[in-house]
Amino acid sequence: SPPGTWWLEPSRRELSAAMRAVVEEPERAKAKGAEGRRRIVEGFSWDAAADCAARRIEDLLGVPSPSGPRGTAPGTPREADR
Repeated sequence: SPPGTWWLEPSRRELSAAMRAVVEEPERAKAKGAEGRRRIVEGFSWDAAADCAARRIEDLLGVPSPSGPRGTAPGTPREADR
């Protein structure tokens, strides 16, 4: 997996424990779900994807954006960070 990503690969025991935690702590599960949704809505919208693509093209061409620096999608390194 790329750095900064995380994949859940639970055993049956871990999956059972995770499901029990959701039932036993519904407010915590709801908060985790809301945070996950917020990250997806903010970081993976069409606008965010377009900004990320435009930034990458500008970096490759060595052309600064006339509107200033653009954001990048979460987990996407900027050219200067590589």
